[in-house]
Amino acid sequence: MAPRRAAVLVLGIAVVIASLAFADVRPAGARANDQRFQDVHAAIRARDYAGAAALLTPMARSGDADAQYQLAALYRSGRVGQGRKKDAIKWMRAAAKQGHAKAQYAVGKIYLSGWGVKVDFRQAQVWLRKAAGQGHGRAKTLLAEVAQRAAAGATGSEAEPKAAARRAKVEPAALGAEPVDATGIAGQNGWTSLMDAAWRGQADLIKRLALKSSDLNRRGGDGNTALTLAADAGHAKVVDILVTSGADVNRATAQGDSPLILAARGGRDDVVRLLLQKGAEAARPNGKGMTALDVAVRKCRGAVVAALVQAKRALTSRPSDRRSPLMVAASTCDPGIAATLLKGGAQVNATDRKGRTPLWYASDRDNVAAAAVLLDHGADVDLADKRDRTPLLRALEHAHTGVTKLLLERGADTNHQTSAGNSPLMLAAKAGHTELVRRLVGAKADVDLKNKRGYTALMFAADAGHANIVRVLLESGTDTSLRNKKRERALDIAEAAGHGDVIHLLK
Repeated sequence: MAPRRAAVLVLGIAVVIASLAFADVRPAGARANDQRFQDVHAAIRARDYAGAAALLTPMARSGDADAQYQLAALYRSGRVGQGRKKDAIKWMRAAAKQGHAKAQYAVGKIYLSGWGVKVDFRQAQVWLRKAAGQGHGRAKTLLAEVAQRAAAGATGSEAEPKAAARRAKVEPAALGAEPVDATGIAGQNGWTSLMDAAWRGQADLIKRLALKSSDLNRRGGDGNTALTLAADAGHAKVVDILVTSGADVNRATAQGDSPLILAARGGRDDVVRLLLQKGAEAARPNGKGMTALDVAVRKCRGAVVAALVQAKRALTSRPSDRRSPLMVAASTCDPGIAATLLKGGAQVNATDRKGRTPLWYASDRDNVAAAAVLLDHGADVDLADKRDRTPLLRALEHAHTGVTKLLLERGADTNHQTSAGNSPLMLAAKAGHTELVRRLVGAKADVDLKNKRGYTALMFAADAGHANIVRVLLESGTDTSLRNKKRERALDIAEAAGHGDVIHLLK
């Protein structure tokens, strides 16, 4: 065969190997109804690849071949554990050894292409034959093409497997092959070869593609461009090549997610920094009104938040629910993210449309560490929402002991009342939280304060039958003769409810 024709054939097989995706990871038959796999695929559809891997790992370790194959596919595609080829190969081999046809086919491709292993032509054929023997159509096709390639250039001793393996390792570019057409469809998602290579992080292959502006910014069937796929997968080198070649750094998916937003969501801080350098618009929202900073904070991506803050981008943005990034961070993230946002200029006492501050949100979720950071940066400990609930009152509604203790130490008002007139002590007494009642009494809460119905903390405790709290309040000197608007004393309320132990304490 002429050298040029052989070179083109080598390149053709290389593109086939590169473009055959591990996207079809659904277990066949009855396994498709297994709730565990349904949960895995729900996570994958939501692009929570780390969550999918967490579900698959224990199943893979227990010897489930389908789980081993799917976990390997996640590693192989770079969706989790970027660069961890050993994990991909380990789990793919494990599944293949159990007779999993798709895994056998994948292992054959791994040995043929030298992905994470030394090229081994003989091993490639062994595994491809195993898969083909189970009726795997692509394995049959690739096995035939490998045999054709080997025969095309093999003479004498070069027909030996080692020599064929050396030929398989030759880069197409070194053979002077024609540029690869980037417009060919590579998979069921309507992806081009360029899109598939971008998702996989195959920078060398992309350099060989005949890149055109229309291909660079084209959307596949799922609404992605090559750049959004590369950014989502965290392939910084590919992102750099695509943008340098003319890809629109701000062209979003059909759902409105820009490359920057996708990189931010996945915690790809190196890609985020690169895109910002290339002119990505950080303040541009997606279809849900979320910016890159918003999605990074919602995922608690500390390094990404730092990159965006360092670039002084979009700190004042708010998504449609009107919570600021600092409010979201105060709710669920580690204190470092709140500190980063505050350092970048976030307003510590800003309120949402319901009057809630970042400290209110930290108290709502008992995020003690974040609350401490906010207080250290000047958060108003007693700023109430539109229902007159201070952070302390909100913490007590959920019986959050940790943040309650912190707020009391920082001087929170123990007698502030909600719009219904309920005080912190009343809420704690009604809910039966003896420890919190003791803390509030120790912080000089007014034990005889009444709400709009005339109820005191003692009355709430008597009504609920909380004898221990009644005892604490009596020891603190509460007035047992006080009456509510129905002219009831705490004793009357306890008798009506039939709480004998409380009645005994109050007589």
